[in-house]
Amino acid sequence: MKNIFKGREEIKFIAESGAEFLGHGIISKLKEKSNDFSAQIRHELGTMTSPLYIYFGDCSELAEENGGELFCADERFRVLSAECVIENGVSLFVRAILERVV
Repeated sequence: MKNIFKGREEIKFIAESGAEFLGHGIISKLKEKSNDFSAQIRHELGTMTSPLYIYFGDCSELAEENGGELFCADERFRVLSAECVIENGVSLFVRAILERVV
């Protein structure tokens, strides 16, 4: 999984436990169309509304740890949910839903 995202943005993930992890990936803003599934997402705290961001990358610790913050360049994001995408028993990448912290 590491080679897929080599050369992409470097990210730093700090888990709620205080552990720090480095990785690479892509962060993109989710579309805000009212009829788009991604404009709202269910979360354990209720329905989250846009703007939300999505991360695709190689930092598997995002899915293993519970919550935390992700830093990329000068931006800071709160991790709302994360999962490893697995195909045929192989972990392909991590997908996470993020909220930008301003």
